[in-house]
Amino acid sequence: DAFHHRDVERLVALVRQLSALVADNPEQAQRAERLTALGRAEIETLHTALAEFDEGRSREAIARVSAGDGQRYMGAIRVLAAAMQTTERGLLSHRENQALLARRASVVFAFASLVVAASLGFVAVSVDRGFARRRVAFDHEMAARLSAERSMQSAARELYRSERLNRSIL
Repeated sequence: DAFHHRDVERLVALVRQLSALVADNPEQAQRAERLTALGRAEIETLHTALAEFDEGRSREAIARVSAGDGQRYMGAIRVLAAAMQTTERGLLSHRENQALLARRASVVFAFASLVVAASLGFVAVSVDRGFARRRVAFDHEMAARLSAERSMQSAARELYRSERLNRSIL
């Protein structure tokens, strides 16, 4: 009887775990509830047969076991467990496909990010070269203006000198 009690406790713990695992799927949760009910009915049948046998009522215990209720419960449990297993395999396959698609999408996103980063790098280099050319052109223009300004100042000084020289001669 101690073994029987320990096995019942293990079964109850396993059913709780199963219920927690399938709680996110209403169809599987209903199956888990049905599985629990069938398990309890099977345990109750066995417990009653054991109690009858322990009380010396072996004929009733044998008749209960021979009636096949336990076999019907176990058959129903096996069918239900197989249905749950098939559904879970399908869900697992679906989730694996989703994970594969997510991995592929992340690889595509990473590749696209690298392409964008490389493109931005090329644009940055091009812009920097454009600014460098503009700086060189600006420096040349400023040097040319400075040279022209010096030329004008020199011409103005020469004009001023020539005017002074012309005034002194006249």
